[in-house]
Amino acid sequence: MAQYVPPASIHTLTHTAPGLVIHYPQVYGLMNPGAEEAINRAIILQIQDMQREQQQVQNGTNPQTTGTFEIKTNERGILSLVLTNYTYSEHKKTNPIPWYLTPEFRVCLLLSYNPAAPVTP
Repeated sequence: MAQYVPPASIHTLTHTAPGLVIHYPQVYGLMNPGAEEAINRAIILQIQDMQREQQQVQNGTNPQTTGTFEIKTNERGILSLVLTNYTYSEHKKTNPIPWYLTPEFRVCLLLSYNPAAPVTP
């Protein structure tokens, strides 16, 4: 019989800076502290990668970036998250549309925290 693995405990942290609000999940209370640390590190690294990509396509001024997440699965040692990052910026030209929305970046992370399975961030 398979061992019961309780869902991961997750709370929302928020990183703010001028023009930036990123809400992201932090996992806590796992039976395997190494898995917990690896999962949280993978989430942070992915958010940083998304921010770098977003900055490369940004072409306006006064950018306003918002980051959010969705929990898709949190059961049987598997955590599935969708991280979303979008930015809009102001046009300085005489454009009838005063704001420009850059492409939304969405990434799905599938992470294992099952004590019987290897950590796969």
